[in-house]
Formats: sequence, C-alpha cells, structure tokens
Amino acid sequence: MTASLGERAIEAAALLMESIRTGGGWSTESGALVRRSPVAVGLDADDLYWQTLVYEGREDLSGYNGGPVTKASGRIQVRQQLNVDTFTVADPGRESIQYQAIKADTRKALSTASGALSDPVGVICGVEHLGAEFIADLPVKGVIGVRTRIICNYIEAWGNPARAP
Repeated sequence: MTASLGERAIEAAALLMESIRTGGGWSTESGALVRRSPVAVGLDADDLYWQTLVYEGREDLSGYNGGPVTKASGRIQVRQQLNVDTFTVADPGRESIQYQAIKADTRKALSTASGALSDPVGVICGVEHLGAEFIADLPVKGVIGVRTRIICNYIEAWGNPARAP
C-alpha cells in the first residue's frame, strides 16, 4: 500500500530530527530516540536520555481556493499540523537554557533549504513554522519537554490521499 502524503510528512520530519546529535555539531541529542507516535515511553528521570515524538496534532481541510471540500474540484487542500515533542532530563536551574537549545536545534532541522519536507519520491509539502512551547504539564518530575509545531501544506487528490492531483 502506498503511504499517504500525511504519513510521508511525518516520516520526513522524523528523519530530519534523527540528524540532531551533538557529534554532528548540534547543541542537543534530540535525535537519539525519535518515535513516530504521540505516545512517550519511559519518561522516567532515572532512565530517560532523550526522546522525541513526531505526530499529527491537527488537520484542517479546504477545497479549491478555500472553498468547500467536494468532489467537484478533484482536490483537497490540507494543512497538517505536526507536533515535535522533545523530552530530556532537566538540568536543575538551567531548564530555560535547555529549552532554548532544543527549540533552536528543532527549528534548524525542520528549516530545509527548499522550505519543504521531501523524501526519495519527491517534495511532500511546504513547511510553515508556528513556534515552540515549554510542556509544563508533564506527570514526571525531573523531566522537561518542548513542543515545536509546524504546518505542512499540501494538496491531495480527491479520494486518494497518497497522491497530489
């Protein structure tokens, strides 16, 4: 089965995140463990090293030129919000510095030269940065989290989310 444009966007963003390692000149180890899931595992300050989650947080659809989504146009304009959540053990008293480093590395990784997410098949979507936020409601003490949000804008064919019209 052919992957949808949405699946391809998640995979492309995850692969970019996997490149973030301090040995590669980055400030963090955000790419140490990248999951294509909204579900974190092992968020324990005693065991956690780094974990990054890449997943769809929201999808908005519109029809041709912002009109209704109907078969008549043969296409659907998609705004797929991808969330990139990164977690690591807090460095007490330096959490704001950790936040800045994670935020900067994530933005840099997702800011491709073309301004788009791509894979071997081709360009998937244009990228729009929405910003980052500190994840304050973590149920685990001693762990910090940063959520970065981007929008992937693409057009899919009516009835076939795996291809553009």
